[in-house]
Amino acid sequence: MSPFLLTVVAWTLLFGLASCGYLAFQQPRVQAGSVNVTALNFQKADLVVDLDITNPNPSTLVIAGYTYELQVESQPFLNGSSEREFELRPRDVTRVRVPVSVTFADLLDRLAALKGKADAGYVLNVSLAVKTPVAEIPLAFSKEGRVPVLSVPQVRLRAVRAGPMSLEGVSLEALVEVSDPGPSVTFSGFSYALSLNGVQLATGSDDKPQPSPSGGAHLVRIPIPLDLAKARVILGALLVGAEKPTFTISGKASFSSPYGIIALPFTHTDQIKLTR
Repeated sequence: MSPFLLTVVAWTLLFGLASCGYLAFQQPRVQAGSVNVTALNFQKADLVVDLDITNPNPSTLVIAGYTYELQVESQPFLNGSSEREFELRPRDVTRVRVPVSVTFADLLDRLAALKGKADAGYVLNVSLAVKTPVAEIPLAFSKEGRVPVLSVPQVRLRAVRAGPMSLEGVSLEALVEVSDPGPSVTFSGFSYALSLNGVQLATGSDDKPQPSPSGGAHLVRIPIPLDLAKARVILGALLVGAEKPTFTISGKASFSSPYGIIALPFTHTDQIKLTR
């Protein structure tokens, strides 16, 4: 291309950018940002980064995706990216949402010091690419905070005790132990169905479960009244024999957290010798 044509192209580009307002381009800015827990269970915490981005320019801009890096307790833990595009309205504030999920099993495997802790400190860095006619301009955001840390609670039958027999029948008591998933949640409810050798013995719920004396777990006492006919058929031989009967308990344990109720379905089967 001749020098004359290069000059014509340069001036044409210059006047074109000026007419579009790009020579007076102002960089967008993150006006506000927050990180919120949108869902929580015993496997993971789903976080959403809400970025309110101001576009001070008279024309629409486009964010051509983003990348993020999550550090937990000053250690690199998670990174990700997206090519999804977002439009930034002219002279307006646009909210851009960046989802991030933290899996507790991975967190506890990589950072053993977090076991038993209610939460962990994090630093989240997000970089967005703003399209312009000349090049993509990076737009950065950083946020510090704390994320809850939970472990999956275990539910097991610890013992089954038989009470005295009477003309009305016999009563059993099942002791069910629920491990403590972490200090940031509270054991708040328990529903169950208990069976012996495949025969259902009791169903019910407990909305005020008590902690065990050791303080390391919670103990649920389940009363099981049986009429005399059923007691003879199901328990007669088992109470005097050496064989351990097979008990199965299933149901749902509920835990209160700062982010709402977390429900845990469970099923536990074990051979337990009846005691008096």
